[in-house]
Amino acid sequence: KQSLPKPMARLLSWSLVFTSLFLLISCSLRCVDTGNLGVSSSIFDSPINRMQWVDSMLVFVVTESSSLYRSTDGGISWNAEASKLPPNSKVYDIVLSKQRNFIYLVAEPYSVSSRNSGITYDSSSYSLSNIVVHPLKDALAAASHFAAGCYQQNMQECWQEMLVTVNGGASWDVVDTYVNSIGWATSLTDSDESANLIATDQANKSGGQYTQSKQNLRFLYSSSNHFESPKVSLQPAEDFISLGDRVFVGESKRLGHVNMYVSTNGGQSFQTPQFNGKDPYLLNFFYEIIASTENDSLVLAVHEDHVDTYPWGNLYVSDADAAIFELSLDHIVLHLQTHAAGIVAVEGLPTVLFANIYDVDPENPMEVDGKIQTLWTSDRGI
Repeated sequence: KQSLPKPMARLLSWSLVFTSLFLLISCSLRCVDTGNLGVSSSIFDSPINRMQWVDSMLVFVVTESSSLYRSTDGGISWNAEASKLPPNSKVYDIVLSKQRNFIYLVAEPYSVSSRNSGITYDSSSYSLSNIVVHPLKDALAAASHFAAGCYQQNMQECWQEMLVTVNGGASWDVVDTYVNSIGWATSLTDSDESANLIATDQANKSGGQYTQSKQNLRFLYSSSNHFESPKVSLQPAEDFISLGDRVFVGESKRLGHVNMYVSTNGGQSFQTPQFNGKDPYLLNFFYEIIASTENDSLVLAVHEDHVDTYPWGNLYVSDADAAIFELSLDHIVLHLQTHAAGIVAVEGLPTVLFANIYDVDPENPMEVDGKIQTLWTSDRGI
């Protein structure tokens, strides 16, 4: 039995978009019942920066001027929410709980939340910079907050605190200090479905957080809602990405490289994944989960083989245990400033991905001249 060369096999999975886009669009138009679509115009105080649909009728908008608007009729009419919020509020982001019952707003001078779809809001006494909601319980959320020294440019008194609410944002309690990243990871057992509160923090909690070595960072998890008696499962550990019960953690090494570790049990233990097809040249923080497949394997963009002029990375697909990753597509375009991968998932078509890749000479793959082609796949690149 003969097999195709790997580059050709990958390109059969990733088809050229220009020859296939018509079929994708026509299928979308035929297969989706659009109903009776109406168009209306609305005037906001500035362009829209963020839109969050709660259901078919309730929608929130945050503008570039950090104003919040709410519609209860599917966007036909809008109400400015400023009178319901603390004076001089600036809203930057909307975080919706999984069951879509609770709304959390990242805002200044105080973050707020609503437990009744925006009819009323509860104000906190903190300006929260990051809010992550429990994957199973809407009223339970964690958030991070910068200490006063950070705003006063006093680096010896600057650190991040982790806070938790158990009542949908009506009140918040500080549960850890000197935190770097926070999140939730589901922990599935035969008899229970729960979630661990996970974080990376500084083991040495004194002085300024950002004046200490990254080698002091550690990964912790706790099944307690208030992060009581957390357990250290990896040290050193810097930043992480969580998806369900899988957690990816990077450990800083010399020259900006990282070692990557993966957990499949909510952060309780970690293993080093194997990458087939290339020897990953991992750069600090520069990896991201693109999608999760139906059999629980992951599509992971690893930002390796970094070139200053044209940064690029590669796409891998894992097995169900996220232990082995196979190369799916290489030379993916990366954003120069953010290093985000040039990959787009199509809303409503969960298996479809678009990717911008550099057109390179197969005989000299390290030479990138900036020419780009766009590919698409209907099976997440598997």
